[in-house]
Amino acid sequence: MSDYTPTRRATDTERLDATLHLTDALTRGALDGEEYNDRIELVNSARSIDQVTATLVDLPPLLPASTASEERKRDDLREWLNEWQYWLGGSVLMVGIWGVQSFMDGSAIKFWPGVPIGIWAVVLIACVFWPSDDHESS
Repeated sequence: MSDYTPTRRATDTERLDATLHLTDALTRGALDGEEYNDRIELVNSARSIDQVTATLVDLPPLLPASTASEERKRDDLREWLNEWQYWLGGSVLMVGIWGVQSFMDGSAIKFWPGVPIGIWAVVLIACVFWPSDDHESS
């Protein structure tokens, strides 16, 4: 009797899952671009599930979807708060320019910084309701 045991054929879903795992490993720095491409080719040409899993054995486990989603939300919030820091810096600069102009004129001139500061703030607030398209395809 032969010791040969046939392996199960890989499904398209299993190949897709392996591709997502490889992509996750690439984005986390576990693979470089060349090795990623080589492994993707192996996954796409694999016939058995053993050939698919062989491309994943040395990779870190996938992050749970909720953890990745929470990380993305934290990164988005951090980025949004950084934008508010730029807004504050720009506002201080514009008000400073207005103050110098008023001082040089000898009286308070029309508060022109209110318009750009206000528009900038409205745009930042609108970002909460209309998030960027960067993550919609994920």
